[in-house]
Amino acid sequence: MSQLQPDYFTADSEVQSLVNQLKQLRTKRVSDIVDEAGHQYIDLVMEGGGVLGLSLVGYTYGLEAAGIRFRSVAGTSAGAINALLVQALGTPFDAKSEKMIAAVANMPMASFQDGNKLSRLATEAWLAGKHWLWKYSVSLTILRSLLKAMFGLTVVESKRACFR
Repeated sequence: MSQLQPDYFTADSEVQSLVNQLKQLRTKRVSDIVDEAGHQYIDLVMEGGGVLGLSLVGYTYGLEAAGIRFRSVAGTSAGAINALLVQALGTPFDAKSEKMIAAVANMPMASFQDGNKLSRLATEAWLAGKHWLWKYSVSLTILRSLLKAMFGLTVVESKRACFR
């Protein structure tokens, strides 16, 4: 599978319209620290939000379009992941959000899914359009839950199914 490029997301006409509006905000003063290029520097703190925390990448993209750069960053949960990317992908002078977009767009999102092997298999099957495999996996998950709830039995995942 080919790698997604940032312009897959940023070249959208609605995104471009918003970026142009944000660029008009460059004259608004939000910081006492301004470099020769006119970039203003702020400290940024981001909260978590699970998968919705990925939207923070778009948020930082918008701030960079408005001429904002980040001196210090911090965050919790998904905000901490975004803060790590902001710090790791360059100096405070650099715009980094396009690199972040590329990194996030090409992450194997299924690797972030909670649950056991069977629940991950069910989600991967559904996303791949293999609905018969999804139904099979979901059925097994439901059966495991029923065995535990009704009889206190736990199916241990291994090459051979066994009960405790």
